[in-house]
Amino acid sequence: MSSALSAISRMSRVFPFAQDWKRQVKAQVIVECVFQDLDLFVPNSRGASAMLAEHGLISARRTFPLLADLAARISPGTAVMQTAEEFCASERGRRNAERLKRLFDEHGSDKGSMNGYHPVYGELFARFPDTAKVRHLLEIGIGTPNVTLVSHMGEDGKPGASLRAFRDFLPDAQVRGADIDRAILFQEDRITTHFVDQRDLGSFAELRSLGAEAPYDIVIDDGLHAPDANIGAILFALDVLAPNGWLVVEDLKESALPAFQVIRAVLEHAYDTNLIKAGSGYLLLATRRN
Repeated sequence: MSSALSAISRMSRVFPFAQDWKRQVKAQVIVECVFQDLDLFVPNSRGASAMLAEHGLISARRTFPLLADLAARISPGTAVMQTAEEFCASERGRRNAERLKRLFDEHGSDKGSMNGYHPVYGELFARFPDTAKVRHLLEIGIGTPNVTLVSHMGEDGKPGASLRAFRDFLPDAQVRGADIDRAILFQEDRITTHFVDQRDLGSFAELRSLGAEAPYDIVIDDGLHAPDANIGAILFALDVLAPNGWLVVEDLKESALPAFQVIRAVLEHAYDTNLIKAGSGYLLLATRRN
């Protein structure tokens, strides 16, 4: 849709008298795109196309918040949230968090200083009887500095920073990373990285076929940060998590929370879940219920 609208805008600058035509064509392009790409939300009823498209956009905005309200009515726990500090309730978790903060900062990861995720990971690792028993960790999204990609860390980003922090914190773990940017993939002591495209479930299947380390004790989604990509990572994680393993979905924005409240409701029959507020964002945690 954006390329078509850009062409229309260029033409209207060359022919100023075509402003009315531009508005009409732009409106028609939007209507056609709504019917093509958001057909799920367009009312299944008679009416002018423009009116149906407008209601389709309204429906797209309202559906997940309404589903979240429905989920909260059936399962009130789906709306409950904690702060990172509330979640990190144990002394061992707080000690872990302090050490993880130092390691994140040392390796140039934003999980500590910018995002404040270290209390969350500190408590997660504290919930394993012995940190040395955390043997396999996977992080999707390892931090590309390529600003031409839709999700990047900026030109100063340090690929693999959090992988190295987790490697140093976990004495016996094999740490795996996955990213859509093939140019940043690397291998070093106890770290291997591979290609994955979160919007391609076949790509996850290829990653799984490489997974000699699976089942994983921890699977982290720090990749594209869009609900469809997150759900792809969740589907993958549910297949490869160890029985007591944890899934972590990072960097959820507030406007996306209704979708993740619905996801919590879907997972509830078999998983314990948490929504955690940390810094300016949120995290979803899930572990299989014993």
